[in-house]
Amino acid sequence: MLNRFIIARRGCAICHGVVQVVNHLNLRLPLKKQIRIIDGFLHDEFGVSVDPIMNAVADKGFDMYPFIFISGIRIQPPLHPKLFKTFMVKLLEDDFII
Repeated sequence: MLNRFIIARRGCAICHGVVQVVNHLNLRLPLKKQIRIIDGFLHDEFGVSVDPIMNAVADKGFDMYPFIFISGIRIQPPLHPKLFKTFMVKLLEDDFII
């Protein structure tokens, strides 16, 4: 199973801010350590899983957006993107290449 991923949904304001932060952080991470962004719209609206990770997460109790999973840690959705960015920079600082 992929070590770092986020499941976000179109139209979710918190997801939009989190995805922007993740895109910014991915620029500073090596390719094998980047955070994968998965769109959960099709799974939520139609029950169609386009990604095997969605099936694994749905079985364990997928209840809210964004669903953030980093290195074995499930992270609660942040209240503000700046709080999330600060937390993620500290969590991933050893992996940054820049």
